[in-house]
Amino acid sequence: MERIRRIPIMALAAAALLASSLVFAQRGPRAPRYDVSKEKTVSGTVEAVVEVPGGRRDSGLHVTLAAGEEKWDVALGPKDFARSAGLEPAKGDAIEVTGAADPATRTIIAREVKKGDKTCRLRDEHGVPLWSRGRTR
Repeated sequence: MERIRRIPIMALAAAALLASSLVFAQRGPRAPRYDVSKEKTVSGTVEAVVEVPGGRRDSGLHVTLAAGEEKWDVALGPKDFARSAGLEPAKGDAIEVTGAADPATRTIIAREVKKGDKTCRLRDEHGVPLWSRGRTR
């Protein structure tokens, strides 16, 4: 009799475990980590400005940067943070981006963006996002 009572409890526990794992799986892929050793500075012209939908947070702001024959996808950070920091990229803007680059995928996670005589900092010297106030994932 004792054994029969345990089966429903074990089934409920298994169902709860499965449900919780499905909830955590909904978070989506993690953003790539900033690697200071891969920093690069690239100058070019903004070809496109794209807002990438965010999950729990604000949408992300990206630009396509044409630097000579190369095109880079530059991740600037949350749209609202970038804009509150004074970064309003537009097609045709000449900018200089410093950030962690992945030449294989032609992506850059921006740390700093210069446009004319204005510099907009998005991350600190260690790559920690300024919008996170020092918190990392």
